[in-house]
This record gives sequence, structure tokens and C-alpha cells, in this order.
Amino acid sequence: MGDHDWYQAGLAHGIELGRRQVEDEQAVIWAVCAQTARTHAERPSYAQRCDMAGEHDRAERARRRLAENGVTS
Repeated sequence: MGDHDWYQAGLAHGIELGRRQVEDEQAVIWAVCAQTARTHAERPSYAQRCDMAGEHDRAERARRRLAENGVTS
């Protein structure tokens, strides 16, 4: 193997190590995002909390706004 071949092999190895590092870091980020989504999905919605607090008009406005924005039907 010539010097150029060793350089190319080292470069390819470095790129592979960097790619793995990025993938590992992204896996951690996605795990946190997934946990956050699960946590929020388990909680009552803003409109539900308004209803629980007796603020039914506010709850209806919140539901209407979500429907207008295409978030709910």
C-alpha cells in the first residue's frame, strides 16, 4: 500500500467514526423527543384542562382554533 492508499483508508475510517458518532447522538435526541411526545400525549389537552377548571367558553375557543388550523377535525 502506498502513502496515498493509507491516507484514503484513514480518511474513510475517520468519516465512518464521525458518522457513527452523529448517529449515536441523534439516537439520544430522538429518544428524548419520543419520551416528551409520550408525556404530552398522556396529559389532558388545554381544552380539557379548561373544562376541568369550569372555563367552558375558553375550552370551546381552543377547540375551534385547533379545528380552524387543521390540527383536529
